[in-house]
Amino acid sequence: VSAHREENVDIEENFVELVNSINEIAKKYEVPVIYSTHPRTRKFIDKRKIVFHPLVQNIKPLGFLDYVKLQANALLVVSDSGTLTEESAILGFPGVLIRTSTERPEGLDAGTIVVGGIKSRDVLAASELSIKISSERPITILPVDYLSTDVSTKVVKVIQSYVHIVNKTTWHK
Repeated sequence: VSAHREENVDIEENFVELVNSINEIAKKYEVPVIYSTHPRTRKFIDKRKIVFHPLVQNIKPLGFLDYVKLQANALLVVSDSGTLTEESAILGFPGVLIRTSTERPEGLDAGTIVVGGIKSRDVLAASELSIKISSERPITILPVDYLSTDVSTKVVKVIQSYVHIVNKTTWHK
């Protein structure tokens, strides 16, 4: 679990829903739930004396490589991170986005993640679905956008295409 967005951790009602989801996942699947707990979230937990299921481990945020390794070997990843779509698609793990929308709809189109919202019952339903589907077939469908092998060339062309516009409108050259 990784949850750091303001709307999920600073709004008490939403955070209670998140904690309920985490606790229910630990209870239902009887597996350790590792919650990468950001400092702001830690303060919120300590201040309100929030209690987690015994299988939930609140740990300090991991480095990128450690976190990716944890994701790749997880039964499920529940996160509000904007990069969950890419990580789930590329690493092949089931993912539930704890938000109500995403700026990466290509992942939804390809079926790599499930948007679970923030309400506990919805997150649990999305988690069950994601785990069930991934147990029946591996997540191997990459969104078309992720298959491009010449991204650098495309970026260079876009930058070059706008140099004259930026020079004219921003730098008044």
